[in-house]
Amino acid sequence: MRGDIIEPPDPAPPLPPPALGTGLSNRLRRIGEAHRIPWIGGGTVGVGAFAGIVAGGVDGPPGWALAVFSATLTAGTTYLGLRLRGLRRSQQEPAAPVRSLSVFCQPADATYGEWIAACLAMAARTRVESYRALDPPAPAPNGSPTWSVCVLSTTWETLGSPMLDHYGPDAELLIVVRIEDCATPPELGGADIVDIGHLDEVSARTLLFHELVARGVLAEKDLPETSALPSAGGTPFPYGGPAITNLGPPAPTFVGRDALVRALRAQFLHPGDEDHDVSAVAVVGMGGVGKSSLAVNHAHRYRRHYDIIWWITADRPTSLRAGLARLALKLGVPELADADLLIAELRRALRERGPWLLIFDNADSVEDLRRHWPSGDGGHVLITSRLADWSGLVPGRAVLRVPPLSGDHAVRLLCDGTGDDDPEAARTVARLLGRLPLALTHAVAYVRQAATSLAVYGRLLEDSLEDVLTRFQPSDSVQPVAMTWNLTLRRAAERDPLTLDLMRLWAMLAPEGLSRDLAGEGVPDLPGHLTPVAQDAVAYDLAVQHLHRYSLIRIEAGAAEVHRLVR
Repeated sequence: MRGDIIEPPDPAPPLPPPALGTGLSNRLRRIGEAHRIPWIGGGTVGVGAFAGIVAGGVDGPPGWALAVFSATLTAGTTYLGLRLRGLRRSQQEPAAPVRSLSVFCQPADATYGEWIAACLAMAARTRVESYRALDPPAPAPNGSPTWSVCVLSTTWETLGSPMLDHYGPDAELLIVVRIEDCATPPELGGADIVDIGHLDEVSARTLLFHELVARGVLAEKDLPETSALPSAGGTPFPYGGPAITNLGPPAPTFVGRDALVRALRAQFLHPGDEDHDVSAVAVVGMGGVGKSSLAVNHAHRYRRHYDIIWWITADRPTSLRAGLARLALKLGVPELADADLLIAELRRALRERGPWLLIFDNADSVEDLRRHWPSGDGGHVLITSRLADWSGLVPGRAVLRVPPLSGDHAVRLLCDGTGDDDPEAARTVARLLGRLPLALTHAVAYVRQAATSLAVYGRLLEDSLEDVLTRFQPSDSVQPVAMTWNLTLRRAAERDPLTLDLMRLWAMLAPEGLSRDLAGEGVPDLPGHLTPVAQDAVAYDLAVQHLHRYSLIRIEAGAAEVHRLVR
């Protein structure tokens, strides 16, 4: 029956191409497209056409097959003939080219590089080269251009790469996948950016493929099933942060410290000291200058690089030991009555774990830290302290001094924090407070809580600076600014009572341009209690040393500087 032809009694005239909008015409058009049959108006339909269409299983509403069989829409040939013609034509069409992609990243971002490469490899007609961190991709074997995917992270800020120069700001074959909050290098200023750092695996995969299709890198039909994930094939999705941490929230008023954050990270990436098995950095400076804020914001910015981040208050031996003991228990170290034995077990546990970051905040004793110093190749230690000298634990070049904010950043902090857009008044307040971050944040709290303005607060400081700094508390748990100096001066006086007298003398003079030897040997007319110090060069040097050690003064090129608020 396949070759039999049914002749109608009155041949119908040829039909024009179907107009869109008629139900049967659209249905037949879809059937033809699905089976690669060109539209031919008029003629006869073979019995084999009916059987072939039914056997082909093309979807349609009830009764559609009979309607097709009854219509005389194909001209003088059978369905199978047209189907074979379509197959021959499809075999003669050239195969779509294979796309070449190259994924490159910094070594610290290798887990993301592996995941992205595995993700791309799931697409059809796609060849993914082994990701390379530094070298430009080689040309594809078939001569077609090679698309490159750059894994952008904070690591580029400190390490850079000649790879970026290879592309330049007008790169047309480069897709940048940003995996965390970081600046875009100038060399990549014109590249497309895909942000996946804040997403889970399913969302990151979906966004990545969507952007690659939108940019013409991949074709929609070549994408894998939506349920396909690299982690199912053995390539885990990189973790987004530490599994074990007690880190508090980042400081909301953290401004003007990007260069310090990058410098701190660079020290961890390039320790350059083979005598220390743990990479350590100390950020030092006077009280209230923002050392703790720098540490907590640094930890949040680079959190994905660590499996453990632990914050330890280290101003007293008891708080130091308590913080280490809590970490030991968190890591599963059996509880021991002897705290020293428990901390020793913690040190062994850290040698087997990594990567980790321990932050010793407000550390006040080199010896206390030395006694409990951790070890392990995968660890970083960050110290914040008023003490300027950390010899024996931290290489000299890894001691970073934190200065007050610049004038512009201080103005920005005040205006943004108070909502008072008065830069001149903010500049006055910043000058009176010596651009000290702690005092500036207290100023923001005062203006907001008192429902006043920066201009009014500035006049109040001019009249009653000491009174404001001594009495105002932003909250019950936060001490007045002046308490910061009182605590530091007491610590210095415990070491040498004469340091307090020398500090009082310097506080009465200009804050800058003071000679280090102003009260040294041979200087007449000193207060009686300072005269013995002036006659004893060693005693004088020790007094100056304690003031400098606690960052109460800054000495550079023989000149001493006392911060405005310390005076």
